[in-house]
Amino acid sequence: MTTPETATLTSPGTTLKWGAEHQISMAEMHTHYWQFMLATGSSNRVNITKFAKLMKELAGNMPFQIDIRGNNELYYLGVGV
Repeated sequence: MTTPETATLTSPGTTLKWGAEHQISMAEMHTHYWQFMLATGSSNRVNITKFAKLMKELAGNMPFQIDIRGNNELYYLGVGV
């Protein structure tokens, strides 16, 4: 079953780009996720804490890595807009 988070990353209509040159903060990715949910008519938005946990689970199966920077800011490397 495809989760909304996976659909956000893999749908043909997504504006996400893949590759080593791309990166995005967790806050920006969560905003992108929310915009995708609104565009597809879904109202099952998760809060940012749960979103971070779900993205951590997806990192093992998707071509992006998680990078923790100063002040514990999360970034996703290999994906961006």
